[in-house]
Amino acid sequence: MAWRAKRNRLPTKLELAKRNVDIPNKMCALSESCEESADHIFSACFVATSVWEGIERWCGLETIYAFEVRYLMEVFNFATGGKMGKRIVHGVIVVVWCIKKARDDSIFNGKKANIGKIVASVKSLLFLWLKSRSRFKKIVWKNWCKSSLYML
Repeated sequence: MAWRAKRNRLPTKLELAKRNVDIPNKMCALSESCEESADHIFSACFVATSVWEGIERWCGLETIYAFEVRYLMEVFNFATGGKMGKRIVHGVIVVVWCIKKARDDSIFNGKKANIGKIVASVKSLLFLWLKSRSRFKKIVWKNWCKSSLYML
């Protein structure tokens, strides 16, 4: 999914319209503020920027500036917070996935995006992913929720 997003190959409303699919409303399903493209959904949308801010605070990182999806996929190259910050920012794929899931829930299930729930999903998915890796067996959920960097 991230590979497709980076190459603007996700079936966003604008991409579907380019392929002659009848899309009556091309506005973002999350914010209704702009036409829906991959760059908008993951980096420019108010919901996405709020999710990124939540992840920045949780990881103790400086502001992530990415105006296109392809830059989000490379943000770990420029992350602050030392070696541990870079490890966590590799989880950018999980953030993109959770934003896409919220967008899909909005379109297909009529659910309004909840920024707090999206950030919580990112935290839990990253926790489960890291916990299943042998190097990170000592991660404790209670401490993980406070700060991801604290545990690594």
